[in-house]
Amino acid sequence: ETLVSATGEKIFISNISKDHDIQMETIDSLIDKLVYFVSRKGTLSQARIPELVTGIFAPNPIRGTTSRGSLIWGSSKYYSIPRYELNWESTPGKHAKSLLADSIINLARKKSQKRIQDAHLLVSIVVPVLNEIRTLDKVITRLRTLDLSELKLDHEIIFVDGGSTDGSLELLKNQSVGQALTLPSGTGRGEALHAGVNSAKGNIVCIFPSDGEYVEDQIRDILKPILNHNSSFVIGSRSHKCLNLDQRINEIYGKNRIDFLISKYGGYLLSVLFLFFHNRYITDSLSSMKAFTRQRAQSVRLRKKGLGYEFDLIKAYIKNSEYIAEVPVEFRPRSRAEGKKITLKDGIEAISSIIN
Repeated sequence: ETLVSATGEKIFISNISKDHDIQMETIDSLIDKLVYFVSRKGTLSQARIPELVTGIFAPNPIRGTTSRGSLIWGSSKYYSIPRYELNWESTPGKHAKSLLADSIINLARKKSQKRIQDAHLLVSIVVPVLNEIRTLDKVITRLRTLDLSELKLDHEIIFVDGGSTDGSLELLKNQSVGQALTLPSGTGRGEALHAGVNSAKGNIVCIFPSDGEYVEDQIRDILKPILNHNSSFVIGSRSHKCLNLDQRINEIYGKNRIDFLISKYGGYLLSVLFLFFHNRYITDSLSSMKAFTRQRAQSVRLRKKGLGYEFDLIKAYIKNSEYIAEVPVEFRPRSRAEGKKITLKDGIEAISSIIN
């Protein structure tokens, strides 16, 4: 019996769905065929199978692939082989090739004696939506045409509707927008973001608003520190490109002096609290444009429905001694009449989340 090399990794990647040639197949039956041929048409003993195939990448029938005609596991006899089950569809029945490549690279990194630098190939853009019919169509178009090829990245878009009543949800349903998650009325921003982060396939997640206040092309700028391995969490700071803070706040709140003062000095207060309680000075923790590595973010549990979740995200990276970078971004503020939603209650929740 000819020896089979045990020094190299052998990985089998299954189809996601049943194409014309495999209508009667399961994942197990496809592996049967693979083993038959790599074992010299069955001449090697079954005991050698773990040497012939050392890993199986297949769709996860519970967490992920729900497309009609998806391949499933049978009564598997291959449980001794490590299985890597992923939700890896980019569109129904089609591999998210960047996610698959990234998974294989990270598997090699874990098994290698040498440190292989993490590869970032897919970014998940999470867009919370609540009654943004005025701006949503434009944001959808710009995100759909966003070109990240210069960064060697693919991207998926995950819209999370928190119970819109103005037609935003219908717009999402009528357009091809990637994933569109629907949450019940009364859902908070934190709940929407938590759902989007946990649905993300990319190993970088970018939060981007649907309100038209930020520039889509600047997503590239906040991704670069992560791609260069200089930071694991990046905030798009509106403060760095603001020439006149009073003028900007006036554009939002007009003659309402109470809201003006709360907005102006509330931001300073949050920065000081971060410095006092967490030894980090962050100029714009309320920015709606952030990017971070997915793995740590998905370990952050949801404690509060609103802004508190984003502050818990920041704190999780600080506690792990990771650098929080801030990158200047452009910002066009909306007024209350145009749909500005942040309130004093949100500010109180933010303060509570920093302290607790």
